[in-house]
Amino acid sequence: MPVAALDPSWQMSLNQAVEDGLVFGRDVIFTCGPYAALITGQYHPATYLRAVAVAFFFAAFLFAAIQAISRGTGALWTCALLLAILAVPGARVELLGAYGLILSIVLVGHCAEAPREEGWQKSLFLAILFAPLGLLPLTKLNLLLFTATLIPAQFAFLWLNGRRGLAACSVAVPVATLVASWLLAGQPLQGLPDYFASGSSVIFGYSDAMSNRGPVSEIVVYVLAASLMMLAILLPPRRSLPSRLLLFFSCGIFFFVSLKSGFVRHDRHAMNAAAGLVIAATLLKFAVPANRAVAAVVLAALAGAGFIVFHYIDPSTSRITDPYIRAAKGIAREISGGDLKAAYVARLEEIRSETKILPLEGTVDIYSFGQTALIASGNKWAPRPNLQSHAAYTPALADADRDYLLERGPDNVIFRIETIDTRFPSLEDGSSWPVLLDDYRLDQSAGGYLYLRRRSDVSAPAMRPVEEGVHRFNEEVGLPDSPTPLFMKIRFHKTLLGNLASALFRNPSLWIVAELANGETQRYRLVPGMTETGFVISPVVETIEEFAALYEDRASLAGKQVKSFRIAGRGSELFWRQSYEISIEALEPRPGG
Repeated sequence: MPVAALDPSWQMSLNQAVEDGLVFGRDVIFTCGPYAALITGQYHPATYLRAVAVAFFFAAFLFAAIQAISRGTGALWTCALLLAILAVPGARVELLGAYGLILSIVLVGHCAEAPREEGWQKSLFLAILFAPLGLLPLTKLNLLLFTATLIPAQFAFLWLNGRRGLAACSVAVPVATLVASWLLAGQPLQGLPDYFASGSSVIFGYSDAMSNRGPVSEIVVYVLAASLMMLAILLPPRRSLPSRLLLFFSCGIFFFVSLKSGFVRHDRHAMNAAAGLVIAATLLKFAVPANRAVAAVVLAALAGAGFIVFHYIDPSTSRITDPYIRAAKGIAREISGGDLKAAYVARLEEIRSETKILPLEGTVDIYSFGQTALIASGNKWAPRPNLQSHAAYTPALADADRDYLLERGPDNVIFRIETIDTRFPSLEDGSSWPVLLDDYRLDQSAGGYLYLRRRSDVSAPAMRPVEEGVHRFNEEVGLPDSPTPLFMKIRFHKTLLGNLASALFRNPSLWIVAELANGETQRYRLVPGMTETGFVISPVVETIEEFAALYEDRASLAGKQVKSFRIAGRGSELFWRQSYEISIEALEPRPGG
């Protein structure tokens, strides 16, 4: 059921977007698609039956594919595989991603090594197995990497093995599933290119914006275990080279996505990488001929997964058993006629009474998150494309939110500053702040929020150029005195190694150290994609009271003016060019205040 917190809020937003008929990729841009409920597991009346149907769809195909690879292998390893899958119920993305690897094992076993004499039933069965690949990207966007890379590899493998008809099906069937699933989700066909275009910005900007550091030992263990399994796939001579290459490539893509999923944002997300090792280790027996070396590799991979998991959970089995207990209770509730929708409505009423969002006339959006509270309040939700402020981390994403505010912004904005990862406070929604300050007026403050009302005469904010220049890392950069807020854009440039690190894993974080007029020194994280579209650099605004002062009493923020700053980053010289460009503008007050 919904919860008024950061992650549950975007989960509810995606469900509500489906009910409201918003177009994914245009009206809504996020890391998940219209079938996100399969990944999040959050209930909503508009998506519940569809999520259950899609879950059964994937379960049926996983079952069929596992049957296909385990036939003739023996019950022991089949049971081990099923137990491994049952042990990682929380790692839905890894399990869905593993489908592509399982399918490659099926293709090798049935198209390269099995006798060619087969009936049309077997060919049809293999062709149908490609269907889930088209649905994967509509659940979570990073699964697009599986689909976009595996389909060409499987096509090439089938073509080289003389299975031209099946090769054509490896492309046609996923495309048909993709289009049909998109339309069944109530999305317009012409919106599909926008979904993938905006999705690429979400995927490729994630590493620089959302990364944090964790124990390096976990990454080393993961890479070693994954490398051993990939060597075990590549080396056996009894299998043809195309077969080994397909399995090696499929396994590599699976490990790459699990690596990014687990260690770019290195916290409890590392459990995803551990789940990837468990699933891949139990699939290894089906991918290569069994021998003692393979058994040793499997044991090493499982030990590596255990090493990672040990850092994040207690020895209890509740993480494994709880999802099944919840599932059993859900089945019992359905059999007994329990009313989920009534429970959902009751939960929204609880949230409404707890959060006390005021009823407002017209459309409403909320910054930076808190969508659950807003939707529960009964106000007419009109979201910006990126839903939550921390997620607009590339220039394209930030510009989409700013343009939305200018062109068709909501009548009301409920505002609170809630940054993550110690980012500079005005960095999130940075390019939207001038619009909020110019085209909205402060109406009231209540319940820890500011309530902003859209003006009738909306126009682009007036900005007066102040300064441009090129500076270097660790150089002290002075800022001019200004009676109005200073808006700064910073353009950083990656080195070749930096571009490679960003694509394959992550770059070291960049930091700004600001010297304030009141004598304080403050250090904040910068996200290069956000700095490029600009943010209010001075004064430093950290609370809603200080934001309110930008409308009414800027003089009270004199001590928060930034006198100078410098940019720093550990090991930055390897990943970032040491010079960067800045441009500074002053926000001109609207005539009449």
